[in-house]
Amino acid sequence: MLSHKVQFEGRIISRNSRDACRELVGFFFIHDQSLTIYEYRQFGKKRTNVLPFIQKNIYSHQRGRRKGKQYHLGDFYIGANLTFLSSDHPRLPESIKENTLLILRITNVDQKALEILRTNSVGHEGDITSQEANDRLIFQAIQVRAGGREEGREKNIDVRETHRVVATHRTPRGARDKLQPRNVPVARTKSGTPRSTG
Repeated sequence: MLSHKVQFEGRIISRNSRDACRELVGFFFIHDQSLTIYEYRQFGKKRTNVLPFIQKNIYSHQRGRRKGKQYHLGDFYIGANLTFLSSDHPRLPESIKENTLLILRITNVDQKALEILRTNSVGHEGDITSQEANDRLIFQAIQVRAGGREEGREKNIDVRETHRVVATHRTPRGARDKLQPRNVPVARTKSGTPRSTG
């Protein structure tokens, strides 16, 4: 049974920086359509524990076009949001329970396991509407373009960093520049009195 599962990672959508930085790992079980989520928690410098965050159960969407529909295999892809009622999970931190909804965005999925399960499972993708399929295609296209821009942005930052010194030594131009003092190199004459070379 454990082989019929998909592992995914996610982050909480929250304005609370501590909650947004929580590292979560989850499992979706194909045999009963249930899921569970754990949190990586670091204790000290070397010890990391995995603690229960969302108990194993069958859950449904709490927001959006699929509100009320049970989670299935097609809901697990990078960029997808999983929504839960925080009141259903009394062990959640108080900062999360302040909000009615807990929104978790999937940041990584075990693609290999996902493809195997999609090939072997029948009837789990039938309730995806054409609009949802279209949304996913658009999201994937945005991800591809954003990836390219990130690379370009890094290159731009590097260029700015390497040219910063040059940019700060620009020669000013305009009418006001004539009023500003200029550094003129001074040469000494044979008699020792300074004279201007400019």
